[in-house]
Amino acid sequence: MGMSQVLLCGEMHYFRIPSGLWFDRLLKLKRAGFNCVNIYFAWNYHEVEPGVFDVSGERDFTRFIEIARDLGLYVVARVGPYICSEWDNGGLPDWLISKDLVPRSLDPSYFRYAERWLRFVLSMLSRYSVKRGGNLVAVQLENEYFWGDIPYHMRLKDIAREVGIDVDLYTNMNRYARNTDFIDSIDLYPRPWDIKSVINAFKDLLETQPGRNLKIMEYEGGWFSAIGKPLPTERGSFPPNWTKMLLTLAIAYGADLISFYMFHGGTNFGYWTGRWITTTYDYEASIREWGELWDRYYRVKLLAPIAFLSAGSKMVSEEFVDENRIRIVRESGGTRFVFYINNSDELWIDRDIIVQPRDTKIIVYNLVVGDIEIVESNLNLLNVIENNVILYDVPGHSYRVIVKGIDSGVCRNASLDVDGDRYVVRGSVLEDDVAGCLVVSRGKEYRILIVPQHMAERTWFIDNRFIVSNTYLVRDWNRDRIVVEASRGRNILYIPYKTSVGEYIESLKMSRIVFDSEPVEPKIDILSIAIAPLSKEHILDIDRVAPLEELGIYRHDYYIYSTHIDRDSDIYVRANDYIAVINNGKIIASGFISISTKVERGDIDIVVEPLGHPNDGIVPSFTGLLSPILVEKIRSVDLEVVGYGLVDLGHRYRPGIATSHSHSYLINREIREFVSRAIWYKELPELRQWTGIIYIKSRFIGEKKPSVLRLDISGYPSYGHIVVLVNGIEIYRGLDREIYIDPSILRDGENEVIVGLHLYNVDGKPGIGLRGSVAIYRDKIERFSIHRFVDSKNYRDTKIPIEISKPSIVVIRFGLDRKENIVAPMYLEIEGEVVAQIYLNNRFIGRYYWVGPQTKFYLPEPYLDRENEVKLVVVPIHGKAQITKIAIEPYFKNQIIELSLR
Repeated sequence: MGMSQVLLCGEMHYFRIPSGLWFDRLLKLKRAGFNCVNIYFAWNYHEVEPGVFDVSGERDFTRFIEIARDLGLYVVARVGPYICSEWDNGGLPDWLISKDLVPRSLDPSYFRYAERWLRFVLSMLSRYSVKRGGNLVAVQLENEYFWGDIPYHMRLKDIAREVGIDVDLYTNMNRYARNTDFIDSIDLYPRPWDIKSVINAFKDLLETQPGRNLKIMEYEGGWFSAIGKPLPTERGSFPPNWTKMLLTLAIAYGADLISFYMFHGGTNFGYWTGRWITTTYDYEASIREWGELWDRYYRVKLLAPIAFLSAGSKMVSEEFVDENRIRIVRESGGTRFVFYINNSDELWIDRDIIVQPRDTKIIVYNLVVGDIEIVESNLNLLNVIENNVILYDVPGHSYRVIVKGIDSGVCRNASLDVDGDRYVVRGSVLEDDVAGCLVVSRGKEYRILIVPQHMAERTWFIDNRFIVSNTYLVRDWNRDRIVVEASRGRNILYIPYKTSVGEYIESLKMSRIVFDSEPVEPKIDILSIAIAPLSKEHILDIDRVAPLEELGIYRHDYYIYSTHIDRDSDIYVRANDYIAVINNGKIIASGFISISTKVERGDIDIVVEPLGHPNDGIVPSFTGLLSPILVEKIRSVDLEVVGYGLVDLGHRYRPGIATSHSHSYLINREIREFVSRAIWYKELPELRQWTGIIYIKSRFIGEKKPSVLRLDISGYPSYGHIVVLVNGIEIYRGLDREIYIDPSILRDGENEVIVGLHLYNVDGKPGIGLRGSVAIYRDKIERFSIHRFVDSKNYRDTKIPIEISKPSIVVIRFGLDRKENIVAPMYLEIEGEVVAQIYLNNRFIGRYYWVGPQTKFYLPEPYLDRENEVKLVVVPIHGKAQITKIAIEPYFKNQIIELSLR
């Protein structure tokens, strides 16, 4: 494949899509008019065990790349080692996690393993280089490393070149890498209709990376969803026209790399999600999790041809008519593209050019097509395909198209009037029909077509040919046959030659084919529902509580910590996960992160279910029980703030210097080590463009007993990392604000707590404040037997609603009868007061939480048979819980129809 002037990409991840659907999803990207797929490569997905790389089956990314190549799609490979992506630990393997780890740095605790991964994956990718006839056009190293560390990045670059990567090297969101051996790109996830921040980000990148066009590695194509937050995303719903406006802005400002994150999100199967992320990674993307196309897909599809037609053009004017209306003109070889961005709730009328509210319009002037010239019009340009010019607008819009070079012509549903040496095509955009003219110039025929917007959205461009339609998707087409996927109702196709079916329109030399689609409902039968209690299988015994990673347990699953208490008491339990407390066989409490409850003398089982590691990859984070069981709270004491320490690190950011500052090293080592360098104040002073460490020193009167520190830090974001030292010993670094203190580091009497924070570019007096308390407990329990759940196989039949008083396994058997020509992706819907692992035919497909938001779980077509089994491994949230709903239904129904055209 040769290089393209513009890379119009959609992000898709092979690890979130069943391999049997790779072709389908990539085909839909291609049919949208895009020419590139952006792909993350997740290190932990391939190196589950240290030194053992797995690229078989669902992990065979080379097949994903080759399918893209066969469809004519370029690849941008984003190999990390860190990827973010709301993926567990940002792609870093569990076995890498330790308290001494300095991730995302040159520190040997991390880099020797990261280098091994890069040499493996980049060696495999190098053979796909576009310079060797493949489709790999760029590689991105690291991701969203906002803080510099150029030596680290340069070493990543060296490794890539050493193993044969000869394409452009990108990094993403590291302004300090600009104008080095890397090309920097940007992420943009603005609030809908906030075009000011988008334009400011464009201009900043263009000014600070001169000589290069705009590069957008991640452009808001939706957003993720989180446990306990709303659907379709935790930020609400994103209007499809907003995405269209984003793409218009990118093209208008000359971007030559545009990638929508995500174009198809897919599914977070099993426990691969980052902390708090749902199973669904639908992202409200252009292609939904279950493969459905919807308005966002069709809106961006409208603009894809313009990205290529305007490639290489130069901006000649940028006019802010007011704060919500912008007119940008680009020019190439005498052709002018005028971009109207109407970010208001009212029509924008510029002479006879009408721009709908919260919409955009792209008008072309002096467009030369062979021997004719489109001098001007008041319609959107859709595309130019050989001797065909396709324009569109909303139905009812009165249009004019001024053309030069015509010798003669005939029209359909439009008029063609002579005006001096020009012709004017006039009419009104029709509702469900095509208008236009077939004109002749110097013996050659040209079509000028005017279509309504909803048909423009479904005009399909395949191998430099086109079909105007209102149909859902054209899957395949040659002169002899066409294969479409049609939703219910009447379908209309306009094909630019005479076919054996349909009506031939002589005036346009096009065939009009009309047919109806009636997708048949799939037949779903719930055959049986059965339930059995779960049994426990012993793994190991421990005398001291330690994270699962330190115990060598890397598989995410339910784990049960079993012990005994010799008296009735109140207790406290802390984990980074979901917790359920079972006392003498009864569930007495459940929740997230920490639990305080009362227990009776006897057996205690603490069930822990991992929520995943944070996806920022900056500090090591752990799963499993993170504190002993703390017994009998004695009292709580408040922290008294006694001073603030500052360490100025501004010298690391000198203008014009590619900084060697390592943010990861700062968090994981230097905040702890630099306490002795701090200059101390009773109150924080005024600061000017200050970067560095702020320490907050406090004290409390305690005793040598197990304790819990609770912090409330104002003026500092909840996603900001902290480092906590008690009596000079680091007890925690990370994002949490509730921390166990082992009694071995405490004193009877006064104890010192120092909280270290990092701040960048502070201007003024920092609004940092600390309130906190320490809860002191009489005793602790830290000897446990650790177990996992196993199937007892002691099943009995049941029905909805299902009473669940203890950890159980629920098995649903169902039959599915679908016609071969029907597309009907299925979902399982669950409602109940439980946490559940969901298995489909023994594949771990998802996790349900009673707090929501997800109740519907995609059942991928390649994993389904005529007879199927769903297993729910459930932990109830209390002793009288129920599952109140289990249903299996299709998301939508379409029909595959093949028509002979000869």
